[in-house]
Amino acid sequence: MRSLTPLLLLALIGCSENGLGEPVGPNVGVDSGGDTGVTTDSGEPFPDTDGGSMDRPEESDTDTDTDTDADADTDADTDSDTDVDTSDPTEREETDNVDSVTQPAEFAVDVLWVVDNSCSMDAEQTSLAANFPSFIDAFLAMDGLNYHVGVVSTDMDSNNHSGRLREADGARWLDVNSPTPYTTFNDMALMGTGGSGDEAGRAAAYAAVTDPLRSGYNAGFLRDEAALAVIIISDEDDSSGQYNVSQNNFVTMMQGLKPDPAMVSFSTIVGPDPNGCTSADAGSQYHNVRNQLGGVNASICDANWAQVLDDLAANAASLRREFFLDDIPDPTTIQVWVIEQNGTRIDLVNGTDFTYNAQRNSVQLTSYTPAPFAEIFVAYDLRFGAGN
Repeated sequence: MRSLTPLLLLALIGCSENGLGEPVGPNVGVDSGGDTGVTTDSGEPFPDTDGGSMDRPEESDTDTDTDTDADADTDADTDSDTDVDTSDPTEREETDNVDSVTQPAEFAVDVLWVVDNSCSMDAEQTSLAANFPSFIDAFLAMDGLNYHVGVVSTDMDSNNHSGRLREADGARWLDVNSPTPYTTFNDMALMGTGGSGDEAGRAAAYAAVTDPLRSGYNAGFLRDEAALAVIIISDEDDSSGQYNVSQNNFVTMMQGLKPDPAMVSFSTIVGPDPNGCTSADAGSQYHNVRNQLGGVNASICDANWAQVLDDLAANAASLRREFFLDDIPDPTTIQVWVIEQNGTRIDLVNGTDFTYNAQRNSVQLTSYTPAPFAEIFVAYDLRFGAGN
């Protein structure tokens, strides 16, 4: 069974001095709790003439038979009143909802890699450079993708870094016209390991996409119409707090950059929670930010990054793997399926092919990325007491 899969910011964090749209679509509601709407005296529902809620029309002043009809129908009204649903509307049974969205076909994305240049990151920088072809090849295979790919370090102590894009071959970022993207990226990413031991990937990303650098040294990299993907690579946790960039400040800034929260993502290649691994500390602060902004999660402890970079490319290119729901679901009832452009239906398994993120009220695909023009459907029952 396969699983469903906007600017991407990647930070590589190294050693210290002592040592990863709101879908638009119809909701289908089925009320299983008795009466379906306002009724006339005859028991027939009033027609919905404006596409909204059904309202009882005002009584006509010209109806001279109102009292007579009411008296004549006393018995009938008494019988029908016993069938009226008087239950609390907030206690209605769950309602099936189906949200849908179409995968975009044309897109622009700005990808910011934040690379740790501290003393323990030599092997990780080499691995990134060696596997970067998987990332850029995925971009080149997407017809119509308009991309910028830039690199900054996690060093916020040097004036030559501190959120300034790395320059190589006369360019500060890669785009569709870059003649030698592989070698140029290598020259940007392989920046050595002499950077500050207080790695601050979050602060570096913040500086790179806000003024004065946004309209100054980095001018032109960040585009209003493009998605933003931030990717963090690090073998230690974030020290950005000492540079006055808290987790909350960073999340608020990122969410305010674009009109749609689905246009920003924050992916991580860091040490896993809770204990990291032999070569990396847990990147807990990075995980917290990713959980709030959405993105791909990978372990820096893994030897082969080819698949990780392929997944990062798909996420950065706005081929969405996260879909926001219109209502609050009962997580146990969520069903997801995809209809590809050729008509093929792909059913996904809850817990295997996708997960539900209650904090973001979204379904996140874990291994499968729907192709452009694919339709993604998410069906679910409302959580008890939820709904409009």
